[in-house]
Amino acid sequence: MQSMFDERLWLAWLVKVRIIILTFLLGIELAIARLTPSPLPLRLFINTILLWYTISIFYLLLLSFWEEYRIQSLLQVLTDLALVTLVVYVTGGVDSSLNFLYPLVIIVACILLPRVWAYLAAALAFILYGTVLELTYFGVVPSYSTTHPELRALQAIIFINLFAYLTVAYLAGLLASKLRQVDKKLKHARGALENLQALHKNIIQSISSGLITTGLDGYITVVNTAAQRLLERPETELLGQPIHQLFLDPLPQVDFERAHGEVRFAAANDFRKTFRVMVSALTVPKRGTVGHVYTFDDLTEIRRLERDLRIQDRLAAVGRLAAAIAHEIRNPLTSIAGSVSMLSCIPDHPRIRAAERHHYRFPGVFSGQAVPVREGRPDTAPRRHPYPARTPPHRAEHGHPRRTALRSSGSPEPGGRGQSQAGFLEFLRKRGARYARGRHPHGLAGAGR
Repeated sequence: MQSMFDERLWLAWLVKVRIIILTFLLGIELAIARLTPSPLPLRLFINTILLWYTISIFYLLLLSFWEEYRIQSLLQVLTDLALVTLVVYVTGGVDSSLNFLYPLVIIVACILLPRVWAYLAAALAFILYGTVLELTYFGVVPSYSTTHPELRALQAIIFINLFAYLTVAYLAGLLASKLRQVDKKLKHARGALENLQALHKNIIQSISSGLITTGLDGYITVVNTAAQRLLERPETELLGQPIHQLFLDPLPQVDFERAHGEVRFAAANDFRKTFRVMVSALTVPKRGTVGHVYTFDDLTEIRRLERDLRIQDRLAAVGRLAAAIAHEIRNPLTSIAGSVSMLSCIPDHPRIRAAERHHYRFPGVFSGQAVPVREGRPDTAPRRHPYPARTPPHRAEHGHPRRTALRSSGSPEPGGRGQSQAGFLEFLRKRGARYARGRHPHGLAGAGR
């Protein structure tokens, strides 16, 4: 928006208005000269109007390449005063009805020039008009008027015009001054409004979330940069489009209790995104709701991570369950293996030897390594127990007490743990020997038990 007192615009407007007024005056005077007898020198009048036309066109061309608008305004005001005086003289002087052109020139001076120039233009108009009347009255120049007023009446006409010119200069200057003040305030308000609009635009364009505003009909009116990036479409394609056609799921409504939700969006490469959309009403004071504001964020990566995390949690739960089951099964097998290892000292017992052959497979049941079962007589070579007992450092040099108790012929240490184990082994040895001699009343089943 341009200033109210843009001098270039006013000068161009002044030239156009001047040409219109001259054309109008030329037509009226020619009509009067043709229809009524008049002492008007028609040739001189037409030449004056043509001269005014020529000067106006010259000023119009000068305006296109000379940027000293204040000087051009002063030249046009002075030229107009001189040509108005010539037209007033040609049309009768004191009898001329075209002296109203002086106030018009004074008003133009108030608009284009400072206020003091308005009073100077009024004084110059008074001087020129009075000079014309005085020269025609005293016969210095030819008079084209039909009346010859007395000197006092002539002086009264001159001073009345002086008062009128000064009054017009004062009122026009006062009005122009107020208009200039209003124009300054308007410029300040316009600058503040432009800054606010720029700030508002920068804020909207700088938001990381997508923002779309629509009218009540659902057609898009504003799209920020983040929304264009998330939707992978330029602003020209989005403006004027219905917003519900962009998403695969229905959008949340302002009237409902939930004004937010998640919707899916199909990109140009058929990749589906998940957006969290929030909607609110766009309200304007004294107008109510004029549209809706949609803000949305991309949740595609977050939902993918959540889905992967749920799968990992399920796999971890399955692993924990499998570990618990393996632990519950492996503990009894470990106990059985230890018992078989303790019973391995009974010589030539078939079931004990069979159990000894099979207990070496227990560690490979859950580790995935199968241990083959040996058929026939087991190897009598010493084997390492699959679950060796941890020997304390202070006992390592003297050997394990349990091994010592099993292999020694003497009695174990009284009152110790080895004594109970040795007693149990001695009991099993005697039972095995009785079975070998056929003294067991229950046969093989009893010995196996």
